[in-house]
Amino acid sequence: MEKPEASSWTDRGPRSRSRRSTSRRTGLASAAKISSSEDDDDGDGGGGVDAAGGRDAGGDGDWGPAAVGVTSTAPSYVGNFLPVILGGFTDRKRAGNTTQSRWGLVIRAILFDLDETLFDHRRAVAHAATRWTESVCPGHELLPEAPALWLDLEDKHVPAWQAGECSFAEQRRRRLRDFCRRLGLPAPSDPDTAFAGFLTHYESAWTAFADVAETLDALTALDDAPALGVLTNGVALQQEAKLRSIGLMDRMEVVLTPDTLGAFKPASQCYHTAAAKLGLRPQEVLMVGDNLLLDAVAPTLAGMHGVWLDRYRAEPGASSPAVTRITTLRDLPDVLAALRPRLLGPSRAA
Repeated sequence: MEKPEASSWTDRGPRSRSRRSTSRRTGLASAAKISSSEDDDDGDGGGGVDAAGGRDAGGDGDWGPAAVGVTSTAPSYVGNFLPVILGGFTDRKRAGNTTQSRWGLVIRAILFDLDETLFDHRRAVAHAATRWTESVCPGHELLPEAPALWLDLEDKHVPAWQAGECSFAEQRRRRLRDFCRRLGLPAPSDPDTAFAGFLTHYESAWTAFADVAETLDALTALDDAPALGVLTNGVALQQEAKLRSIGLMDRMEVVLTPDTLGAFKPASQCYHTAAAKLGLRPQEVLMVGDNLLLDAVAPTLAGMHGVWLDRYRAEPGASSPAVTRITTLRDLPDVLAALRPRLLGPSRAA
């Protein structure tokens, strides 16, 4: 199975505002396919989480590069937590009820997902899909549908590559041909060159969310400021390029990807190894991201403290003490402040 070209990794997708945006953002698409059987560790994608949610669906979206030989299934025990995954979370104001003092530790590091958490991948894809379609057929009547269609086709075609059914380059060709067919555009004679044109537009629109810089400033200004890092299912070279482009690379102590972790979210190995690379226990790490399963539930099950960044305000459903929910990164310092005293436990003064 070939490795993806770093410059062409756009498959860790954002959440469009189409009808499937909520399930992809929360990981519900993948949760429905979590197996309760024994773990499937052969990397073929069987018996585990499908790529729509299990790869970040990202994208945060995150796609997990099976080509680098990482585990491609969720632990089977995750199936026991479907009620939590399918709607259980706690709003920020109730964060104090979610942590208890079971470990007696403080948060020493915060790991962020990248796409749709720090980096506005949806905006970049919308720009690229629109501009590329305009270049092929100016004034096309279905132009407004192009961004959501592109994201839907990520969900459709990327899993074939991750399951080893085709090369990375071939899934790109299939996706682009399908995109053109669905919009009624002529099929590109050279899909690789055409895809490169899409990437040019995509990279020109890289930007961070508006709440990122001030949140990182607030966190680093704390007296006991936690280390900051990124834990993403994307390919290292492109994700690092994004961080440099939006001015965040120097603010991160670590950038952790499946290439170096040997696993991708939501495998517990991913979170355990990430904590170890920070020299910490999972209980000392807070994970925050836009995907309910990958960035909140799974890290919580692995021993971290998961925070779901629900930027687009999915239907909350039933409450649960499993994870904390916020709608902007600006709330993160408050979550940290509420969390830390409880982790220290009751006073032991004589």
